[in-house]
Amino acid sequence: MGLGALSRAFTRFALRSFLPRRAYTKSEFEAFIAQTEFRTYEIQQSPLALDVDLRK
Repeated sequence: MGLGALSRAFTRFALRSFLPRRAYTKSEFEAFIAQTEFRTYEIQQSPLALDVDLRK
């Protein structure tokens, strides 16, 4: 990504400390979707993200 040493250290700290605690888990997202009108969905999980495809 071309980050300097300080930026690299902060980015690593952020990704490993406070950001993961604020993110939804796959099961939390599925529970949320169950409360909506979307009945067909696909969730693909990667180490840093959830890719969610919702269909009515």
